[in-house]
Amino acid sequence: VTLGENRWEQFQIWLDGDHSRVLHPGVERVQTSSEVYGPEADWAGGAQACRTGQQPSWMIDGRQELVKYPRPEDAVKALQDQEGTKMIEGEAESLQVGITEAGKPGDQYRVQLEVKGKWRMVSWEKLATKSDDITRGKYYISASWKNWELEEMIEDPSAPGTFTIEALLLYGAGAFQIIRNEDWAEVFYPNFDHRAAETVLGPDDM
Repeated sequence: VTLGENRWEQFQIWLDGDHSRVLHPGVERVQTSSEVYGPEADWAGGAQACRTGQQPSWMIDGRQELVKYPRPEDAVKALQDQEGTKMIEGEAESLQVGITEAGKPGDQYRVQLEVKGKWRMVSWEKLATKSDDITRGKYYISASWKNWELEEMIEDPSAPGTFTIEALLLYGAGAFQIIRNEDWAEVFYPNFDHRAAETVLGPDDM
């Protein structure tokens, strides 16, 4: 599996390539070394099911997750120069530690399905190889003036990475979001905290 622009990928496993015979982890966005469920005769998965953001799937996440731990009482709170002179006194009472391995677009992972009788498990590991063939995403607008149907945006040939669409408003105002790859788990939306440096949030399923 190759990480795309998001730095995360969701997936299921199909038996014999049949979308009606799906192996899945039971809930959404499950990490490595998890149990396996399925296939169920009355449950079908596939791309459209995963795009809702509500279907069970595994998730390889290259966005490093940080966890905050209380700072030990005997931890050094001061930065020092090479001669040992105190420079800055630290005030933080906690430490942020990465618990997942960071990944970048193009990083590759080997997914492994282990089957031992009724016992099954899915895991993956990051490979040393890196792919330059990264699939570019397509961008869509979902707007109130189109009853929230998806319309594909067009990339400007004179400005790669810039996507546009023309809209005709029948009323004075309208609301919209931007969705990547027709995937409702990849939504871009405004940051209502006007003091924040980032004006656009996502992609995620908020």
